[in-house]
Amino acid sequence: MERNKIIKIALIALVILLNFFVVYNIHLDRPYASHIDEWRAITESQALSQGNYQAQGINAMEIGFHFFLAILWKITPLIQIYKFLPAIWATLTGFILFILLKKKTNNFYISLLAWIFFASIKSNTNITGIWFFTPLSFALPFIFLYLFYFSEGIEKQNKKYILLSLLFMAILIPVHAISLLFSIPLLIIYCLFHLDYIKKEYKFFSLFLLIPILGLIVYSFFAKLTILASISSLITQLTFKYGWGVIEVNNSPLELYSLAGYILAIIGIASYFKFIKEKKNYLLYLLWPIVLICMIAFYRIFHFSFLSPYQRNLYYFAISLPFWSALGTYYLIKVIKNFLNNIMKSQNKERIIKITLTVLMIIIIFFTFAYYNNVPPQFKLYTVMSESDLPILEYLSVLPEGVVLAPPLLSAAVPSVANKQIVASTYFHGEKINQTQTFFTTSDCNTKKQILTNNKVRYIISPQKINCTNLNIEEIYKTTSYLYAVK
Repeated sequence: MERNKIIKIALIALVILLNFFVVYNIHLDRPYASHIDEWRAITESQALSQGNYQAQGINAMEIGFHFFLAILWKITPLIQIYKFLPAIWATLTGFILFILLKKKTNNFYISLLAWIFFASIKSNTNITGIWFFTPLSFALPFIFLYLFYFSEGIEKQNKKYILLSLLFMAILIPVHAISLLFSIPLLIIYCLFHLDYIKKEYKFFSLFLLIPILGLIVYSFFAKLTILASISSLITQLTFKYGWGVIEVNNSPLELYSLAGYILAIIGIASYFKFIKEKKNYLLYLLWPIVLICMIAFYRIFHFSFLSPYQRNLYYFAISLPFWSALGTYYLIKVIKNFLNNIMKSQNKERIIKITLTVLMIIIIFFTFAYYNNVPPQFKLYTVMSESDLPILEYLSVLPEGVVLAPPLLSAAVPSVANKQIVASTYFHGEKINQTQTFFTTSDCNTKKQILTNNKVRYIISPQKINCTNLNIEEIYKTTSYLYAVK
């Protein structure tokens, strides 16, 4: 095998390890799924595999992701292996990005650098991201695929590529429709630059009308509405007002992407105008961050957004940057290499230049990942279920049916681990979550009793001993928490 091929294979292997490790690293002290959205998806997929899927309306538009997890339920203990899924899927997504950009640029090193910058994109519990295995992270490779094949198909007037793009778009409708909807303004603007071809092939491009039709049919089915009623409902559902993300903040630009990455992306865009002769070749990738910046600015001014929520737009903006950061790094190294070649006259100048550029790359990668684990305090990782919670939930799983009252976070794990109904879980059960929080914070035994009665509670999992004689409860199991049966 040629030395050059061996080097490239070794570099790919190193980036695979880097991508996997930086994502898996946050799960080292978390043996199970880390985010409330992950546990909700686990519960829905279990219900789907058991034939009692109950998600309705917009929540059911993620059934494709739940179906994927339901398949995993059949072949593996999903709860035990879930912590590996974010790192595996993030690495697969990075690899797909690498392959697509290799085709787009015909440059191995730009593509590999883009993979590294993709791996450096941060996550947090508000915006989520590749640290978690959710419909958003599951959708990422499909975003890269449909945008790539759409742009390649139009630029090369290749209908097979355009149909592939249509296929990947269709896949996203029942998986994470927002990951398609956010790009509508981007695709419309891009198409304006190729209007002659689209006008010429307007009958062929009318196939894209299948996407909203399919989306409307799927939504109508799960929302149990007529088509006309669904249109009105969707307009409301796809207007994302302030408060959609529970915690709304003016997010820092560094929250998801490094300062080094931003600087290199700016250099990359500048190099595009200076060095790339065929300007339309990367046009969609240039419009992508520009359109997302406009959508983010619109939300900042008017406090609502259309088609996709503010938090998701931040992430879609972040994933548009790795290509430009890679391009910036590549041309920066190229410029520095040429400069050193011109000024150095030493006999060992090639070796010195290689060492200098290697050190420069190490510095770039260091600063790209230097603050990778820095998360805003309000969005830090939390633990839904720890290893010490497993025995009590397993014990609960063999008891007769009954509603369980547990702390809000732990409640998210109860349906899938203990196979029991819950009163409420964090964020997803409206007023009932307030009752759950009140039960575990109030010292008023009468209030506790009223909450148990109102919600027909049969079991309680409490982190502290409950000293209320009027509740008529019996302690039936104890670990680090207490399990009570309501008599």
